[in-house]
Parts: sequence; C-alpha cells; structure tokens
Amino acid sequence: MTPPASRMAVVTDVLARSLPLLTLLLLMPMSSTLNISSWNLNGIKGNILRREHLVSDAIRYHLDVVCLQETKCRDFEETIIDCHKLVTLAQSDNRYHYGLGFLICPALVPSIVAWRSLSNRVAFIDIRLIERNGSHRMIRIVNVYGPTKKIVDDDISRVTGNSPLLQSYFNDLKTAINIPARYDLFVAGDFNARLGRCSRREYDAGLNNHIGQFGNGLRNRNGEFLLDFIVDNGLFACNTAFQHRAKYITTWKARCVPKGRPKGSKDTVNYFKQIDYILCRTNFKVCLTDSRSFCGDFVKSDHKPVVARFKLGCNYIVHKRPRSDKIRFDVNRLN
Repeated sequence: MTPPASRMAVVTDVLARSLPLLTLLLLMPMSSTLNISSWNLNGIKGNILRREHLVSDAIRYHLDVVCLQETKCRDFEETIIDCHKLVTLAQSDNRYHYGLGFLICPALVPSIVAWRSLSNRVAFIDIRLIERNGSHRMIRIVNVYGPTKKIVDDDISRVTGNSPLLQSYFNDLKTAINIPARYDLFVAGDFNARLGRCSRREYDAGLNNHIGQFGNGLRNRNGEFLLDFIVDNGLFACNTAFQHRAKYITTWKARCVPKGRPKGSKDTVNYFKQIDYILCRTNFKVCLTDSRSFCGDFVKSDHKPVVARFKLGCNYIVHKRPRSDKIRFDVNRLN
C-alpha cells in the first residue's frame, strides 16, 4: 500500500500538469522553490525524440525554467510537449550554429509575460508570479551563449587590442540585466569562460561575495572578463558555492591527446571543465539552496545541465539595527 506522503506527492505531481499557477501555489508548501537550469544541447532541430528526451530530463530533475543554447534552430518556433512550452528563438543572418531557447514547466506557462532575443548570444524571458497575498513578483531570466576563447582571439583588433565581438556581447548582456530593482534577476548560460577557484588572497579581498570557493580549474582570459562583469553588476556565480564531487561541478567534456603522445594520435583521453554558470544577485544568495551539474541525462551532449535551486520564501531579510546607548537617570535622587 502506498504511504500517505507518497500518495500526496503523486497527487501534487499530477495537479502540477493541469492546474493554473495560482491554484498550484495554494497547494504547495510555504517553502516553494524555483529551479533554473542552463543546458547547451548541441542541436535539437527537427529531432522530435530529442525534444521529448529534453522534457523527460526536465521532469526528472524538477526543472522550472531551462535556458537552452546551441539549439541550431534558425526560425522561431513555439511548441507544447507534454504540457511544457518549448520556445526556440530565431537567429539573425540565417545562421545555423547558434540558437537560444527556453523550456518552461506547465505551472509557469500562464505566468510568462514576454521573451526577447537581443542577439544570437543573448535573450531573456520575463515571468510574473502571483504571491499568496495577491501581490506580483517579477522575474527576469537571461539566457547567454558566450564566444569561445578562439573566436575572441581571432576577433581582436591589432590597432586597439580589443574584440568588437566581445564588446557587443557584453553590451547586449548589460542591456538585458538593466531592469528595475524590484525584479528578481538570474543569468544562465554557456559563457565559454572559466572562473576557476577563489584564491585565499581574493577571498580576503572580498571576492567571495561574487564567486564561491568550489570552482573548477584555473581562470582564463574569458573568465577575467566574466568576473569583471559579475563584480561590476553585483552578481554571484551560484554553481561555485557548493562542495560536490568533481563530476557534479564540471559542466563540459572534451577529448585531447595526452602529453608525450604525437600530435594527431587517436589515443585520446577525456577532460572536463566548468564553463557554464548560473548567476544571481548577491543579495539573493540567502535564497540559494543548491547548485550543481547533473550526469546521466537522456539528451546526449558535450555539456551537462547546470541547475540552481532557490527558496522563494527567503526573499525578505531582516537587518538588525545597531542599538544606541541609552542615557539612564537615577530617579531616586530626585526630590
């Protein structure tokens, strides 16, 4: 016989597919969470089975919003798969390699306000949540696909020493995060940058407010650009803040020829790096409960899905004010 707790979980899962958001929020516990993910799919164009596997993975990992990179879909498309909304955004200049998109869970589909593509590398989606007291909570999730180090190196001008592509990319990114302070902001994507570990010297300098101590590898030049952007805009890299096994920290897999072997040798080995991140505002870190990558997914790609889980009930922080010294009088001495 199914225990009562399990029966309640099954009922809630079924209702999540059919009821509108307001009704669902009334059924959910007070400590409801928002699970945001980033995933470079390496192509889903025209592959119905691959899209169905994507939805299966979203259900398996309890994902609310998935930011998709490298969909390789040229045209705009909006479809419903197993009650999930899949949005693939059009690419400019009829390109094929890029492509951004979003996958939204059934509970959040009625709350979508708008989505917009600023370029082939930056897009965002706005969501309006209805809280239990009737007020609205606005959320912006920015989807990012950063240029690789090789592309940036090839684009650097010999005259100025700057990369026009990189400047345009960060300008679009700054435009996407230029929102009112009442919005909750999240930035997720394949940044093609390595932030690395936060050193002791950086920790003492206060950089731990922006990156955690459990990053992977060494920081590269793209990572320096990304770190400057994070610090300048008061953001925090969520998936560097938790101590997990190495396979749950790295996000990208590739193959290389080991040292000592001739170039072009077929005897290669796997190596893993952390180049996908989910960012939030520094004052929202208190709501962050976990962030990690996952293995063993149905959709096969050289990137792993990266997930950050936030507890929405923690968005209000009470700051204690310093107590002032009170002047006390001895009333017994009064006549």
